[in-house]
Amino acid sequence: MANFEKLPNHPIRGENWVKSWFEFSRWLDIVQRTLRKLEIDSLLQYFHLAGRTGGQVAAGGSGASDDLTLLSTASATKGEVHIGGDGVTDTSTFEDDGTLRFDGDAVVWDDIHFPQSPPKTVGAGNPTLVTFLGNLRGYAYAVGDAHDFDPQEYKHNGKQGAQAVIHIHFVTRSTVGTDTAIKWEVEFSTANVNTVFPTPTVASAEVVIPGGTPALTHVIADITTFTAGNIASQMFMRVKRVAAAGVAPATDPVIVGVHYHYQIDTAGSRQIFSK
Repeated sequence: MANFEKLPNHPIRGENWVKSWFEFSRWLDIVQRTLRKLEIDSLLQYFHLAGRTGGQVAAGGSGASDDLTLLSTASATKGEVHIGGDGVTDTSTFEDDGTLRFDGDAVVWDDIHFPQSPPKTVGAGNPTLVTFLGNLRGYAYAVGDAHDFDPQEYKHNGKQGAQAVIHIHFVTRSTVGTDTAIKWEVEFSTANVNTVFPTPTVASAEVVIPGGTPALTHVIADITTFTAGNIASQMFMRVKRVAAAGVAPATDPVIVGVHYHYQIDTAGSRQIFSK
């Protein structure tokens, strides 16, 4: 108290001490009650950063055509904005220039299709053009038949250096009473821009067609995995039917498509030849 009295202009001194302390206590009580209200989340008109049970809805404006702009920081040097997933490893990320990137489990898949230009159908080792469904025709592959499919480019939305999976779609042409088997072999080579095509990789996989499978069943066979190159890389693809360890079906299968599944981590690339 003596310390207050040394300050002649101090509002809390002498006979005002009790009154001032009482007013301060009331103010402190209001602050504490306000903080408790925030803790029990009673201010529902405000967005609660820690989250609310049942979720929340945030709107950028209240008028027609209003916008919501979300920035990583008020600084001119922007960071990233992470949305969904765990917000760290598995998330959709908007980079500092606004580019959308998919990370971890947010990465999605698509197909790159190798068109089957009309193959040569005369002579040994070439597929046969057959009518197999109404007036629909396709190329049937006997053991030993092969075809070079059109080369394809790695798409600009692809994740560079990621795992990809080569697979073949084909159609059975007869109902099988017992298990039969078909074996496919692929030979491929891929190279980035301004690099040398390496020695082709050869891989094969045998597919068992369970007994009782009806004719005209669509079957997919995963053949092998490989590491995708950079965007604009090119791949050559050759497919051959080889002898299987199991019993071959009575009629030769028709190839519907040769594809590889690849991972997508951006909507496209910033530059023509760089992500």
